[in-house]
Amino acid sequence: MGESHSTRRVVRGNIGPMASVDWAAVEARGGEVVRPLRWQLATTAACLLVGALLAAGVVALLASDGVRGADPPWVVVWTALSTLALGLAFRNLRRLLRREPLVGYDADGLHLPGVGLVAWDEISEVRVDEVGRGRFPHALVGIYLHDPAAVLSRAGLRCRVEGRIEAASQRAPLAIHPFKLPLELYVLASRIQRRREVALRAPRPRRDSATAG
Repeated sequence: MGESHSTRRVVRGNIGPMASVDWAAVEARGGEVVRPLRWQLATTAACLLVGALLAAGVVALLASDGVRGADPPWVVVWTALSTLALGLAFRNLRRLLRREPLVGYDADGLHLPGVGLVAWDEISEVRVDEVGRGRFPHALVGIYLHDPAAVLSRAGLRCRVEGRIEAASQRAPLAIHPFKLPLELYVLASRIQRRREVALRAPRPRRDSATAG
């Protein structure tokens, strides 16, 4: 037990706060990397750019005759919307040019943007969950953790806040959303779960006590 525990510590010792993912290394180790669909990134970026221009046009219209009366709050709101849409559009364009992966997995564990490596023995379950109520429910791949606080502590701010909220509601702290995925959610979840089961069954390396002596 002591040896296998120390082995896990060695692996996790390479995981720091906001650990970036070396996607090329994941593929080189025989892992799989899932990249987004280019056409969806391009379509999203185009729609956001149009939205940013429309919001900017509203601001220009409000300011054309001078800002007065009840206009200032609306100018602020539409300016904020335009800025947000423009920022999201450029983020999608950057992802389109770089084609940044959405998720990767290999013998070490699951690799997620904004989180880094999540070791297989930190994950308790991977399954497709349906979230939302009413007319707009949607499915996602939920990543359940043995110790959400430990994993989320090394994630980026956005993932950390969202993960803590989800964990507090007894939902998956980490998730893979279907938008821009090039394959079905159930297929992705089964591939991840299969890789996890194989990795957990594999014998862990042991240190040679004779050599150490």
